[in-house]
Amino acid sequence: MLSAYYNSLSASDKIGYADKLTLVNGIRLNDPYALGAGEWINDEKKWPRLQWPDIHSYLIETPSLYSRESLKSYTTLDAYSYVTDNHVQDILLHDYKIENFVTLKTKVLPSQRQGKRTEIYNVWVILNKKNNCILTANCTCMAGLGSCCRHAAALMLKVELWVRYGKTEQACTSGTNQWLLTSRREVKAARLSEICVRRPKWTDTGLLQPAKGKRQKVNVKEVTDEHIKKLKLLEPKAAVLTSLDCSDTDTASESDKENEDPLEPLAALYDENLRGLCSTELQEKSDETFSRLRKEMTQEKCENLECVTKNQAQSQAWQTHRIGRITSTTLHRVCTVRAETANTNLVKQIMHYDNKDLSDNPHLGASPDGVANCSCCGRGAVEIKCPYKYHDGLKGSSDDIDFCLDKSFHLKKNHKYYHQVQLHMFVCGVQYCDFVIWTQRDLVITRVARDEEMLYTFLPIAEQFFRQSILPELLTRSMDPKRQAPTVCFHCGGPEVGKITCAKCNKHFHYECAKIKRKVKEWHCEQCKKTTKNDAL
Repeated sequence: MLSAYYNSLSASDKIGYADKLTLVNGIRLNDPYALGAGEWINDEKKWPRLQWPDIHSYLIETPSLYSRESLKSYTTLDAYSYVTDNHVQDILLHDYKIENFVTLKTKVLPSQRQGKRTEIYNVWVILNKKNNCILTANCTCMAGLGSCCRHAAALMLKVELWVRYGKTEQACTSGTNQWLLTSRREVKAARLSEICVRRPKWTDTGLLQPAKGKRQKVNVKEVTDEHIKKLKLLEPKAAVLTSLDCSDTDTASESDKENEDPLEPLAALYDENLRGLCSTELQEKSDETFSRLRKEMTQEKCENLECVTKNQAQSQAWQTHRIGRITSTTLHRVCTVRAETANTNLVKQIMHYDNKDLSDNPHLGASPDGVANCSCCGRGAVEIKCPYKYHDGLKGSSDDIDFCLDKSFHLKKNHKYYHQVQLHMFVCGVQYCDFVIWTQRDLVITRVARDEEMLYTFLPIAEQFFRQSILPELLTRSMDPKRQAPTVCFHCGGPEVGKITCAKCNKHFHYECAKIKRKVKEWHCEQCKKTTKNDAL
């Protein structure tokens, strides 16, 4: 079924237009211009999840006015201006129900109005809703038959913008009482003998206390694998037995693996008795400690540490394990520091004294902003920067010698961000890093390849700095203004990672050791509670 638009084309253009609608297997899709009004739906929730890489691939592979350089700053293009100036009208969808292909259509106003004779361009884009691959596009403008005019690009960019800002996702209020789910208390499974069904009492202090009462003791035997097997023989189709497995093996669960043999923070190396050593003896002790750390560092510990520090600044474990490590942020200073005063200040920065990331090298760490996956290049790192100086756009950045990108939008090799992304790649074991610059008007994405020559030169410098400057400070904390060891949990003796302090004795406890889930305004440990109770008696 072809449209009046098709009939208005020349003979050669008709062939090209028909080829657009023909799939590789020979199936020809219906002409979007010929579909009736009842065959379109206006529901953005059913749009394909189109993203910028899909649009970028289509615009580059299709002969058009767009190039790789122009797309690095696509927000300055006319197509993006059509979207921000509301020239792109409502987008309608038609599902062909053939190999997951759908078509999106809209009307785009021209950049300059011509009064009553203004011609509105009809645009459609055919894409695969499963893999978001754009098949082809068309527009009624003069360049529309080229499959890649600025009006078609504007349609794609509007869909990408709505997907990015979550406007195509279903709101929680669209479902039945979905907004009430987050306020419900989490109920954990327990034995009937352990559940108290009495209502708690409200005391004068405003605290809920469980009602006192004698609970009848129930003699409950432990259910063994033999019991489960016998029950399955009697009732093999019982629903309750389908969720019970016989534990014939001693395989540990994932949670057990995470808790076994945790990685000790470098701050725990502090030993007050080492303060009196001379510089030679302290250096020997540092070399011995470095060799021990290398032997103790395993891949399992690295993966466990990566898991518990993914939230970066919001994670207390991330803050603790950064102390004493040369991270990707400080690598550039470590490799270029010269003066003794600068050396001392850098050690204090790495030790995080002023503030009141692991591979096979225990002294290194990195926290990339994300992980990229490419079908041709594999796994890579992502680093995102939002320079406040150019938050309104990158105009004038090419003349700024301190800016991280050169005039070709490539990351400068002498900039500290280049050291940062190289350490990202080394620690994560990847071959590339997508370096992203975001402003309110521009978006630049440049891929940085792994520089083995640079790593070969600077990693030994970082190791030497760690051995000679950081490790002695980790062992003695001689520059610490408080001159004290890191606080540890009074109950288990572990380093402070999520702690609460007793309001009476000022001793520190982990939340788990204190048996609480969240911080309270004034909390007392069990020992202080007993002391207060005895004094009252």
